[in-house]
Amino acid sequence: MSSQEASVQERTSPVLTWLIIVLSALLIVPLGFLLLIIAFVIAIRKLGMVRDRVRQFNKNVLNPIVLPLAGRRLRFYAIVHHAGRRSGRSYSTCLMASEMTGIAM
Repeated sequence: MSSQEASVQERTSPVLTWLIIVLSALLIVPLGFLLLIIAFVIAIRKLGMVRDRVRQFNKNVLNPIVLPLAGRRLRFYAIVHHAGRRSGRSYSTCLMASEMTGIAM
């Protein structure tokens, strides 16, 4: 009987191995894609939060420092004066400017 059991195990072992491989692939691949999608969404949200913090830092810290220096001779910052679209309030924004063949960009 032991020889019969060994022969049965040899016949079913490759089938079971193949079945386990196929089922694990069918389960692991979609779960891997799901984890990648979740990680991507989290990264995008974190990036948005960082981007907002950089904008606030520029608005509250750097702009007040750079605005008095901008627009002067031999400075690479320029000032754009504009009015708010709805409020009509006047705003000043500093930009980095460079001259290219007589045209300011």
